[in-house]
Amino acid sequence: AIKNLKSCNGVYATSTLVLNAIKLDISESLSYIFNLCINQGYFPSEIKVGCITPIFKKGDQHCIENYRPVCSLSQFSKIYERIIYDRMVDYISKNNIFTDSQYGFRKNKSTESALIDFTDFIYNGLTQKLSIGAVFMDLSKAFDVISHSILQTKLEHYGFRGPFLQFLMSFLKDRKYFVSVNGQKSDIKISNIGVPQGSTLGPLLFLLYVNDIINCSDILKFILFADDTTIMYKCNNIRELNNTLEIEANKVIEWFSANKLVINLTKTHTMLFSNK
Repeated sequence: AIKNLKSCNGVYATSTLVLNAIKLDISESLSYIFNLCINQGYFPSEIKVGCITPIFKKGDQHCIENYRPVCSLSQFSKIYERIIYDRMVDYISKNNIFTDSQYGFRKNKSTESALIDFTDFIYNGLTQKLSIGAVFMDLSKAFDVISHSILQTKLEHYGFRGPFLQFLMSFLKDRKYFVSVNGQKSDIKISNIGVPQGSTLGPLLFLLYVNDIINCSDILKFILFADDTTIMYKCNNIRELNNTLEIEANKVIEWFSANKLVINLTKTHTMLFSNK
């Protein structure tokens, strides 16, 4: 796991180069501590600290919405996360947990794969002389508002239990953050919501959180990529298409609401594909 670290310093300015240089000397101790944490269902609080640096995007520099928060985490946290990540991905793969509709943050899946699935659905519909409707939904700060209690229920449903589940929930609980701007640091704040930005486990936990969204409709075609959700439906009558898509879209919106996720209406759009 150490050799897979990116060449950067963590929140405690622990150099990746230094860790790689001493990995043979510390690997046994890290392995002992890691196994002890797993058996006790505990993630060390000392490495649950994140340093947030606001990066300006564009527009008004006085508007907070125009800054992207970039979070640096402990290198030791990333080492432990990578080990857990590999175990979880192996379990998920063996048990075929992920829906085929999910393309984000997955091996051998990509935006290209999602685009091919999207265009194939449209092409097949048009070939059958059908009309196709699509709704492109975007979530507001999806990774930051994940409910830990709902996530825990879903993880249990997928078979993550006992000390391993306790370890995952400990990883999420009481995360500490501070903001750093021009060398000045803010007071530390504690968060008990969402998955940590910049983490290895965060995106994987998010995928498990939204994985069951496809169960809210029996007739929609879903294409999921991280926090972007596309729903599609096809039929030979445009009026019926619009009515059905509206009804089914409301089911998806209700699912988002029940799971404490908020749709960004300004980035949500509809599209019709038809030869009629």
